[in-house]
Amino acid sequence: RCCSSLTESFWMRQNRNRSERWQVVVGAAVLATVASSFSACLGLGPFCGRPNLRTRHVSSFRASAAGLLQRSLHVFGPLPQQRTMSKMTHVGLHLDKLIEEGELEKACQKFLELPCEVSDKAEIQQFQKLLAECSAEGGSERVSRLLEYMWENPGLEPDLACFKEAIRSCLSVRDVSSASELLQEVQSWGLSRAAPATTRFQLAPWIKWDQDVRRAGCSARNSLDWDGKGEAPKAPEDPCWLIPSQDDMAVVIASRSQELIEEGWKIYENDPELVFILR
Repeated sequence: RCCSSLTESFWMRQNRNRSERWQVVVGAAVLATVASSFSACLGLGPFCGRPNLRTRHVSSFRASAAGLLQRSLHVFGPLPQQRTMSKMTHVGLHLDKLIEEGELEKACQKFLELPCEVSDKAEIQQFQKLLAECSAEGGSERVSRLLEYMWENPGLEPDLACFKEAIRSCLSVRDVSSASELLQEVQSWGLSRAAPATTRFQLAPWIKWDQDVRRAGCSARNSLDWDGKGEAPKAPEDPCWLIPSQDDMAVVIASRSQELIEEGWKIYENDPELVFILR
C-alpha cells in the first residue's frame, strides 16, 4: 500500500513527460520495498525491509523527487525500449480514454479483445477454467473468492488471461460494477506501457506483495517463491533486477551475488558484512 500511495503521489504531482514520470514511479515503488542495506547504499538512509512496510520516510521521498529520479537512473539504468506499437499498448491507451469518459462497460468489452498468453502452469490454467465457469455458476461473488485465493497462494498469482475470464463472467451476469473494478486493477498494472508483458523488478522472497507492487505499473513483481536456500533461481529472459523484500534476503543476495549474476539476474552488489550490520 505504501508503494501505491507513493506511486500516485509522484504520478500526479510531478510535472514531467511520460518517460520521466514512469522512471519516478519505478524509483518510488521499488525503492520503498528495498531492505535497509540496499537503500543505505543509495543514500536514502536505513529503511526497514521486514514484511510490514514502514512509512517513516514517505515525506522525505516526496521532498526529494528529483534526487530519487537521478538515483533510480544511476542504479537501474535507462528505460527499456517502450512497446509503443504493441497490441497491449494500443488497447491500454484506448481503455484509459474510455475509463476517463465513464464508459466502463465499453472499456470492459474492449479489454476482452486483448490477446493474452496462456500460462504454462497447469494450476493457473485450472483456475482460468473455473473463472470462466463463474458465468454459469457462482457469478461475480465466486470470481472474487477465486481471485482472492490465487493472490494468497505463491505460484498462483492471476495473470491477464485469468482477469480476462473473470471480467467476462462478471459481464455475463450483468455485474458491470464488479467487472469495472477488476478492469481498473488490471489497468493499474500499466497496460498502456505494456508493463505486464515483462518483469523488470522481482522482489524475493514471496510475502504477498505481488498484488500491491503490480499496481505500481512499473513491471515489478513479488512472485518468486525462493527463500535464499538451495540453487539460485534462473532470471527471466528480459533484464530483471532481483531485490530483497526482507532483511535476511538482503544478506543472502549480497553473499551470493556472483552466483545470481551468473543465472542472469541484475544485482546491486554490496559487501555482505556491511549488509549484515545494517540489517
